Amino acid sequence: MSAPPAENSDGCVAFVGLGKIGYAIAKNVITKTPLVSDESCTSFIHFDISSAACDQLAEETKSQTAQSLAEAASRADILFTALPNDTILQSVSNDLVPNLRPGCVHVSCSTVSPDTSRRIAEAHAEKGAGFVCAPVFARPDGMALGHATIPVSGEEQYV
Repeated sequence: MSAPPAENSDGCVAFVGLGKIGYAIAKNVITKTPLVSDESCTSFIHFDISSAACDQLAEETKSQTAQSLAEAASRADILFTALPNDTILQSVSNDLVPNLRPGCVHVSCSTVSPDTSRRIAEAHAEKGAGFVCAPVFARPDGMALGHATIPVSGEEQYV
């Protein structure tokens, strides 16, 4: 079973958090996923507080840099985040949720507490969006090669 497309869907995949692991995940999604691996990659956007990371990913993949978390959230059908801890994931999610379209699925690649995940999932559900936990078990060099273990949990319709 899969979730219905987000309202006003344009097939956009967004990625927030371009640290060592997040950058590798984003690059793999862009270059190895048929949904987004066309030449212009106009269906993939990314955002990070580091403009250097955004510029590098845009240059290497021709993907678009969102100007804000709000833009990334409002355009996304699927939104990946790779953030370092509970506090940052909760803070970023607080900024994302008001801008999510119903039907959007947020896939968190962070390793966080079950309480944080439940709070975020509840906020997403109130907005009509899904939240999936998919913590990444890999080193950055392994992730760059696509070598990772990624357990996935969430409501069945979004997994």
